[in-house]
Amino acid sequence: MNKKYILIFLLSFFAGILFFAFYNEMIIFRWPYYKYEDVHLKKAQTQFVTLYWWQNNKWNTEKVEVLRFDDIPNTSYNILISWLNAVEEEKATGKKISLESVILDSTQNELYVSFTRNPFDKQSSTYNKWMFIEGILKTLRENNIKVNGVHFLAHHQPIQDFHLDFSKTWPIEGMTN
Repeated sequence: MNKKYILIFLLSFFAGILFFAFYNEMIIFRWPYYKYEDVHLKKAQTQFVTLYWWQNNKWNTEKVEVLRFDDIPNTSYNILISWLNAVEEEKATGKKISLESVILDSTQNELYVSFTRNPFDKQSSTYNKWMFIEGILKTLRENNIKVNGVHFLAHHQPIQDFHLDFSKTWPIEGMTN
């Protein structure tokens, strides 16, 4: 009788550990007949895009290959990651800037670009800030991102700046063309 209780206890104990591991995704069961697919990867293709940024009083360009999706936010995210990397490599900004997220509003007309920090130094001139934004807008526009405007955010809040107003949408046509 004692052996029976010990056996039940041990089976329950190991079943509990197994259930706990499965529930916390430490163990994943994959059935051989179930086909896993990522919808985005199926529709993705590599494409060359041109990046534009302002440095030394002229527009600089670089062609890079990015993964382009059928949806605007994922494509924009990949383009802007490449843009930020190119700008950092060329030392066109004073600090490292990372992209937090890129989303599209419900009307599919405006893009929200959120950085992990304010991309501007306190000593940056208004002109340098403006041309930084123009570089992003020109890059998106020239690579056929079909939106009307872009909101620039830091940690999902409008960027706080004394010189430029980030509470409103920046038109994708930019201000300089």
